[in-house]
Amino acid sequence: MRAVVVLSLLALAASQTSDAPNECACEIGTPNIDKEFTVLYSFSSIWEGSCDHKGEELCRRQCRDSSNALEENGGWMVLAPEGDNMTIGDVACENLGRDETLGIESQLYSSVCDLPYHEEGHGIRDLLCCEDGLQVECLGPITTLPPML
Repeated sequence: MRAVVVLSLLALAASQTSDAPNECACEIGTPNIDKEFTVLYSFSSIWEGSCDHKGEELCRRQCRDSSNALEENGGWMVLAPEGDNMTIGDVACENLGRDETLGIESQLYSSVCDLPYHEEGHGIRDLLCCEDGLQVECLGPITTLPPML
């Protein structure tokens, strides 16, 4: 039942769009040399609030809550609300655009009101491995990062 609720919330979030300048952006990404980070998966904004410190803190909290709910229900293996029987991992691999068989770490990023992104810590603790645009089992000796203290 809990997984159904989380998937419903993810589907609702993915179906809503906003042109408002003060939306909360929440993304799972991986650090990149050429630019700040490569977006692997975006949680659609379901919040519009103030652009002050309080609004930024609310956005960061909701971003972390969305990521935690995703991880608790299977992380990369959760079916993506976009449909087509793709998992969140498949969407992430498609967005990554390259094969990665040893695994990459993901980070969580949030931004409010089109301000610079803040790194919020680990995205999904399981490493992401990709082949031909789809998530695959990692071949490296480490496939999950230790819990954050």
